[in-house]
Amino acid sequence: MTGTPLRVDLLGPVRMSVADRPVNLGSGLQLATFVTLVGREGHRTSRREIVTALWESAPPTADGSVYTYLTGLRRAFAAADAPELLVSDRPGYRLRIPLEAQDLSAFEDLAGTAAAHAAEGDHERALDHYTRALHLVRGEPLAGVPGPYAEVRRHELGMRLLEVREAHARARLALGAHAEAAADLARLIELFPFSESLRELRMLALHRGGRPAEALELFRDTRETLRRELGSEPGPSLRRLHERILHDHAGETHAAVSPPRPPRPAADEAVRPLSGETRDLLRWLAVLGGDVPAAWLTLVLPESGHRLDGLAGEAVAAGLLKTGGGRVRFSHPARGEAVYQRITRPLRTVMHTRAARALAAGGGPPDAVARQLVVDDVELDAWAVDWLSANVSELVRTAPDLAVRLVERTTAECRMCPVVRERLRMALVRALSRLDRLPESVIADALATATDPADVTELNRYLAIVRLKGSEGLASPHVPQRARTVEVGQPRRRTTGSPA
Repeated sequence: MTGTPLRVDLLGPVRMSVADRPVNLGSGLQLATFVTLVGREGHRTSRREIVTALWESAPPTADGSVYTYLTGLRRAFAAADAPELLVSDRPGYRLRIPLEAQDLSAFEDLAGTAAAHAAEGDHERALDHYTRALHLVRGEPLAGVPGPYAEVRRHELGMRLLEVREAHARARLALGAHAEAAADLARLIELFPFSESLRELRMLALHRGGRPAEALELFRDTRETLRRELGSEPGPSLRRLHERILHDHAGETHAAVSPPRPPRPAADEAVRPLSGETRDLLRWLAVLGGDVPAAWLTLVLPESGHRLDGLAGEAVAAGLLKTGGGRVRFSHPARGEAVYQRITRPLRTVMHTRAARALAAGGGPPDAVARQLVVDDVELDAWAVDWLSANVSELVRTAPDLAVRLVERTTAECRMCPVVRERLRMALVRALSRLDRLPESVIADALATATDPADVTELNRYLAIVRLKGSEGLASPHVPQRARTVEVGQPRRRTTGSPA
């Protein structure tokens, strides 16, 4: 299907086309499965992650249902002559749809360009690009798609659209289109009655358009609404504008409108009322896995660690987090996934690397450090090699699957001294034996460099068992457990120096 036009629209009812022909994505939870995979932006998604995205409380048949939905999507793609779009990527699935094929990507490009023009004072071009971006919106994002992930994502996209609509009104106001801006803002206020920024902009548009009485009436309505519904008062900025209109200082209200902020990731918009430190807390929690001991957050946020209870309390009050038993977690895994996906990939890489080092320095468990290092984009450097060499025995014992992934990457990508490489190859053999999937080729690689007589003896025992049982391998019930699994302890004393 190389070169065939592909399009996915999310800013309204979800739809997809291949070569300008619509693809029948199904409805209900099958459509929600598609949205979940699209949201992963080409990254692998496990079946468990799909289940979490589809149900608040998964039914006993969830795994089978997900298989049915994936099968339905495969058939839809095959019917569109695009069977390669959905691929199995053990232990999960990957949807190969480029970002540039999505309306959301085009929307963000246009909105970003508009914000740049506005920041430079070119409000005419800004208005043009904001208008083109908003023309891509066909209704409520992800309209009608069920499931907790879609619900969270729909809210985030709604907040993002609100920011762009507000910026569009600012551009109109800067160009002197006061009546048009006031009309646009009136419609937005009906949708978001508690937004002070929208009400402030409309007051300014009314006053500049020669309608100060209406502007003052809008302030009174705002004050009464906030008191009645939220038990709060208008903020300082809104009060200052009210005073300026009252005093009618000539020219003061005709100052240039502040340019709209550059677009921020949609997950930030979901938590816009929170402080910057609390938003950082949410991002770090997402990077760490979404449900972690509070002490881990203190390690990665040393500057804010003393205020952790207050920051977490702010997010709990907003319905974003839950705490208890010394742990902090997102109120729903889908929210944590949404926050994580909105972190740019370069920033994610930096955060995972920093988290690995902070956890290691603070005495965090080896499996927690390893989970940060196995992320695809994290560069494994000399520090990672040294840490893995010192902790690989414990990692093999507690998390053999992580040990396999990290050792395989490290030995393939990193330079290291022969002693360390030998140690890691032995660890790989032991980890694979614990997972009952030890192939003869891995034993042979380890034998080729083994210098410790005890290691050679151990490897030959593994080799004999694998050859004896053939395809049954170490998982055969006829092989004694003690032969299948060697007790992993501290590394033996080496006969050839020590690791670097």
